[in-house]
Amino acid sequence: MASENDIQQFVHNLEEGSWVGWIKFVAFLVFTLAVASAYFFWDFVGLSNPRAMEQAQIARSVASGQGFATNELRPAALAQIQHKRGDFPDGTVPDTYHAPLHSLVLAPFLLLTKKDWKMTMNDLIYVNDRMIVVVDMACFILSVGVIFLLLRRLFDVRLATMGCMMLVLCDRLWQFSTSGLPQMLMLLLFSIAVYLLARAIEAQELGERPLPWLVACAVAFGLLGLTHAMTFFIFGACVLFVALYFRPWWLAPILMVAIVGGMYLPWMIRNYHVCGYPLGIAYLSILDGIRGSEDSIMRGFTGDYTGIQPYFFRYKLMYGLITQMGSIYTLLGAIVAAPFFLAALLYRFRRRETDIFKWAVLVMWIGAVFGMCLYSMNMKDVSSLPSQAIDANDLHVLFIPLFVAFGLALLLVLWSRLEVNLNYARLCFLALLFIVSAMPIVGRAFGSPKNKVAWPPYVPPYITLLRDWSNSDDIIVSDMPWAVGWYANRKCLWLPSKMTDVITLHDYDQLHAPIIGIYLTPITGDLPLFKGILRGEYSDWAPLILRSNNFRDFPFNAVTPMPIDNECVFYADHDRWTRTSD
Repeated sequence: MASENDIQQFVHNLEEGSWVGWIKFVAFLVFTLAVASAYFFWDFVGLSNPRAMEQAQIARSVASGQGFATNELRPAALAQIQHKRGDFPDGTVPDTYHAPLHSLVLAPFLLLTKKDWKMTMNDLIYVNDRMIVVVDMACFILSVGVIFLLLRRLFDVRLATMGCMMLVLCDRLWQFSTSGLPQMLMLLLFSIAVYLLARAIEAQELGERPLPWLVACAVAFGLLGLTHAMTFFIFGACVLFVALYFRPWWLAPILMVAIVGGMYLPWMIRNYHVCGYPLGIAYLSILDGIRGSEDSIMRGFTGDYTGIQPYFFRYKLMYGLITQMGSIYTLLGAIVAAPFFLAALLYRFRRRETDIFKWAVLVMWIGAVFGMCLYSMNMKDVSSLPSQAIDANDLHVLFIPLFVAFGLALLLVLWSRLEVNLNYARLCFLALLFIVSAMPIVGRAFGSPKNKVAWPPYVPPYITLLRDWSNSDDIIVSDMPWAVGWYANRKCLWLPSKMTDVITLHDYDQLHAPIIGIYLTPITGDLPLFKGILRGEYSDWAPLILRSNNFRDFPFNAVTPMPIDNECVFYADHDRWTRTSD
């Protein structure tokens, strides 16, 4: 039997001893995994972001040994490859739009589910969708751990714990972790980068050598750039801060730029070898809002880039800045402490390293805002549906932890200045901060029931019918090629700007594979009739969108409506569905 001293020592360890930290860690981890399980099992209905499905295709291609190839055929990308090689690609089509690292990270995990690559009609949610979300959730949880280490150095354990708890209660972060986008991997790498930057600042203040920390920081930023090239705006701002703060002012910035450039150079060489452009097709995204939408630019085999004046970009930057700042609370996760970061800039923190680091955060955030304004971020329904407004170019999400930390620190300082000597009042104040920050999660838990799939426009089981109606070498044309390429695993040409382009490609076999049909979905069918269909960027396809294909010599005259409620339609070269069902 245990002695009385042993029992007392056990109780002491639980309350004040060495076990306290581990008990708190386990409790926090269990709580985090519980929230993750709720999103994974009850909220997740499959991937719904086009860019997520595109990167998932590339990851599957890497896992299958085909390299950085995609099933989604962008007309603009095909035109680049044709200009470089003199012909359209034959066989696998290399991707020149996305950065490679996220797909590389996903590839070995998708290899574990290789037997489930072929989706069946009985699967409401694709098994590989769930695998991708598991990886991204793991990146989020790891990033919370890195943020805890950073906040513990900048502030203390108590604030680090409260800050990380707010992150776990942030609905927007969980929405990104279930989106399939690379933001959670980016958050992990950015968290590592800023941790290393903070250590460099600390070394500088202590009179030690900061250069090794800055070199490691540059490596983290290099990996971040290989995950999403827009993060180079953050890196450029970081280099500016390093030049202003560290001495000598030139050594560290030059070394950091050389490291990041050396890490990204092989990918640029690869892109140049594939299509003749070191940045691939992604650089055309800068014309979003200048020459129509990015989608319309990518859907064109030829583009009009003449007459573009600098003031076009000035207006674009102004509009982007106004719209982002108007929704900044939502973009920062709807956490009540986050916007107080801007007020914290006016407060001088006791630790000099912490006070200096806040300016580094500000400079990098300004760089990110500039990049998002220049390349555009989809702000549709941000204010009304914050949990649905998930965009692939969103960099604000990377700064949520840092904004929360400094904002929370300022709020705690202001509360202490009130000199309210009531523990219950302080607990109520902290509880209010957490309750308000968790309102989006509460609203999601008690809101209206969600669909079992991401409809409209995605119904993966029915999209897989296109695989059964075609051969592996066939090409389908669609207004959502990302979903056809991912769920049906068929090459899919993004609906070109002109119908004659498809007819020419079909008649002359320019893609070296048969085009067997056109698949239209609510992406085009739900557009406004006059502004979106008859006079919009899909005007050339209006007859097919409106289910009228009375054309002479039109190669796709076999038609079948498709679920749900016949809102999708497939125009084929012949009746393929009856043959399959027989």
